[in-house]
Parts: sequence; structure tokens; C-alpha cells
Amino acid sequence: NYRPISILPAISKIFERVLLKQLSEYFTSNSLLRESQYGFRKAHSTEQVVLEI
Repeated sequence: NYRPISILPAISKIFERVLLKQLSEYFTSNSLLRESQYGFRKAHSTEQVVLEI
């Protein structure tokens, strides 16, 4: 029985956003993502990969 994400309680959505922000800052500040990583990053769309190819 799978529920869609939209039914999650509001507090868990807030927690998810906070966690995403902290993880993104951590990975960016420690240079843990390669330059070729385009998905799931700000200002790096997957369309840029197509342009590079």
C-alpha cells in the first residue's frame, strides 16, 4: 500500500527541506561532487550534459 508523497505530514516536508539544504551545502563546500554531476544540483541542469555531448 504505497501513499503518494503529497500526503506526508507538513513537519516531515519541512524536515526534508532542512536536510536537503544541509546536505547540499556540505557536499558543495567539501567539493564531494564531480563537475560532471549535473542532476540534483542548483544551476546544473541535465540539459547542459546534452550540450556538452
